[in-house]
Amino acid sequence: CGIHGSVVTEAGTGIPGVTVSVVGESTGTVLELVRGAEGLFHAGKLAAGSYRVTAGREGFEPALAMVSLTEAQSVPVRLVLGRLSLGP
Repeated sequence: CGIHGSVVTEAGTGIPGVTVSVVGESTGTVLELVRGAEGLFHAGKLAAGSYRVTAGREGFEPALAMVSLTEAQSVPVRLVLGRLSLGP
């Protein structure tokens, strides 16, 4: 079982230095991943269950996806970070 995917801007480009967190909803287990220039990530060897996947980086609105894994399943996730707007 695993979760893999990418973290991109609204324009579809990869974001370097993004932190991706995968949290098991029933166990509370947290897996923190820091991604490279392409924004790709992979969290393998996960038990079946529900997971909260978040991504964030300074200067961007964070992204969130909820994922349910079954045995022997690999789920793709695309997280899109939006630009923070400052001021009115």
